[in-house]
Amino acid sequence: MARLNLTDAAVAKIKHGTTQITYYDTLLPGFGIRVGAYRKTWVAIVGSDRKRITLGHYPHLSLKDARTLARHTLLAKHTTSTTLEAATDQFITLLRITTKPDSEYDRSRTVV
Repeated sequence: MARLNLTDAAVAKIKHGTTQITYYDTLLPGFGIRVGAYRKTWVAIVGSDRKRITLGHYPHLSLKDARTLARHTLLAKHTTSTTLEAATDQFITLLRITTKPDSEYDRSRTVV
């Protein structure tokens, strides 16, 4: 596991190789850049199963924007807890968006 203090200069100096290597940031755990043969991809590693989420590609997504996006992604994965009431409200909202007005009236009579 390669660790690197990710800065704009450090990311620009990383050379492409024949194999994929992920360099993890020393400042933000779970955030890094995956370097392959042709591109550099910003990634975040989340959850207990360590799922890799692609945030974007360098240089289209800058280091500053990628780090901000990673913070939001990592924080969102830790703070998601849905109650039954919130899930029901989300379902009813989705139902209203995706159904025709005639059937919405029929469904609203049965949903308490």
